[in-house]
Amino acid sequence: MTLILNLTSAEEARLTAAAQQAGLAPEALLRTLVNRLPLTSDASHAQKAVDTREKAIRGARGSLAHLGASVEDLHQQRQADRAGEQAKDSGH
Repeated sequence: MTLILNLTSAEEARLTAAAQQAGLAPEALLRTLVNRLPLTSDASHAQKAVDTREKAIRGARGSLAHLGASVEDLHQQRQADRAGEQAKDSGH
C-alpha cells in the first residue's frame, strides 16, 4: 500500500526531527508506528484490551490505596497481575 500524507510544515518538521532522533528515515519511523497498531482492526477487541488494562490498574490502585502506594508500587502490582494473567492464559 502506498500512502500520500499532506503534512503541514510543522507536522513535517516534527516527523523529521523524531526520525532523526531515532536514527531513521521518516518513512521508516512511520512504518514502526504502523507496526505498533493492534493486530486486528476490530474496534471491540481494541476496546476490550483497554478495558482489561483499566480494570487491572483500578484493581492495583484499590488493593494498595490503604498503604499509600507509590507509582512504583502500582507498577510492581501491575507486573504481578500481568504474570498471573499469563499463567492463567497458559493453563498453569
